[in-house]
Amino acid sequence: MVAPREWKGTKVHVKNGVFGPSGYTLPKQFGDYFLQAYPNALLHLNNSGEVLNEIIQRSHFHRISPVRAGADGPIWFTPIFSWVFHKDKIIFTEGLSSDLIIFDVKGEKTGIIHTSIPEAEPVTDADHAKRKNDMIKSLQYRPKDRWYKTYMEMLKKYKKSYYKLKPNLSGMSATPEQKFLLSGPYQEGQKQAFWLIDETGKELIQLKVNARGISISNHFVFFRIVDEEEETLICFIHRSGSEIEDLLRLANIL
Repeated sequence: MVAPREWKGTKVHVKNGVFGPSGYTLPKQFGDYFLQAYPNALLHLNNSGEVLNEIIQRSHFHRISPVRAGADGPIWFTPIFSWVFHKDKIIFTEGLSSDLIIFDVKGEKTGIIHTSIPEAEPVTDADHAKRKNDMIKSLQYRPKDRWYKTYMEMLKKYKKSYYKLKPNLSGMSATPEQKFLLSGPYQEGQKQAFWLIDETGKELIQLKVNARGISISNHFVFFRIVDEEEETLICFIHRSGSEIEDLLRLANIL
C-alpha cells in the first residue's frame, strides 16, 4: 500500500468477518457525511427521439447528507451546467472560467470564446463558514428532532469546502439578436451582475441590478424579483428598442 495507515479508496468490500484492532483505518471521510452527485448530459437526438450521440456530460456533487439513503441539503459552490445552441454549435460553460467552450453536435470541442468577465475566485475558509452558518440559520425553526441533531453533527464535520472555486456564472441564455446574456453569481443582499456579449466574446453592456433570471425574447425582457414578503415575482417589460437599449431601460427601473 502507498499509505498503509489509511485506505485511499472510496469503496470497501467485505464478505465476512469484522473490523478489529489493527494498524489500518477507514478513510477519515467514511461515516462523517455522504455526497450525492447529479449527472448532467446534453444528448443529440433524431426526429424519432433516438439518441445519436452524447455531446457533453458532467457529474458534480450537489447534495450533502448525514445518511447514505438520501441527500438532505445543498452543497455550495457547485459548478453549473449551462449551454445555448448557436449557429449549429453548442456554447457551454460550467462557470469555472471566463472562457466559453464551443462544441459541435458530435461532441467535439471546436473552439473557445474568450470573454472579459471576472474569473472564478478561490473558495476561502470564510466563504465556506458563511455558507455553513447560513444553512444552520435556515434550520433554526425546525423541530430539534433526531434528524436535526444528526444533520447538525454532519455540518460540523464538513469543515472544508469540497469545491475549490466559486463559480463566476449562474447561467447563460441566447438572445434574438444572436448575442449571449451571462448571469453572474447570486449573493443575497447584493445586486446581481449581467453581461451582454456578442459571439466573439466582446462585452456590449454590463448591468448590476436587484433582479434575477433576466432573459430577452422578441417582445419582452423577463426578470424575477423578491418582494417585501419574500415572495418571488415573475416580471417583464415590453421591448421598445435594441437589446442594449432595453437592458439599460430595465436597469433604470430597478
